[in-house]
Amino acid sequence: MKKLLLLPLLLLMSFNAHSAFLTGQTLTYQYYFPTMSSPYSNADNGDVIVGAGIEVNNVADNMATLDISDTNLLIDFSSSSYWNSSGFNGFKLTDTFGLIADFTSVSINPSTNMSGFDLSLITVLADEIWVNWQGLSFNTDTIVSLDINPSAVPIPAAVFLFAPALFGFIGLRYRAKNKAA
Repeated sequence: MKKLLLLPLLLLMSFNAHSAFLTGQTLTYQYYFPTMSSPYSNADNGDVIVGAGIEVNNVADNMATLDISDTNLLIDFSSSSYWNSSGFNGFKLTDTFGLIADFTSVSINPSTNMSGFDLSLITVLADEIWVNWQGLSFNTDTIVSLDINPSAVPIPAAVFLFAPALFGFIGLRYRAKNKAA
């Protein structure tokens, strides 16, 4: 009997509210230049589903790719140049359907090597991440890696109601099994 009760308890304790953050979700990618209200057409703008491989093959002007993983954005540059200085020269990622836990912060991964790139160039809103790298230069060895931190997802109260019900069903089955024997 103790072994029967131990299994549901272990299953309940292994409940993970953060099993997947971005994987399988739909994000909208949009590049903006020269202002935050000026969509730039020479980029792979549109909806992407986060999964294996590169989600955005043309960040802008075929200068870089964007690979989105569960909690990371990896921009890998394929040419050498610089981003023009303007009011805004960068991209926005948006939670397309509002189904993802809010973005709370973004940190710069230590593998980032774009000179001058810092947290002041990133804006995080509940459903949006803006990256503005205006005026910065890059080459074929440049990588920008951003770690995305989701908000805590509360465990629904119903999960805690599930455990007593499960134990009750196990107890009833145990009693029925003992009466049959």
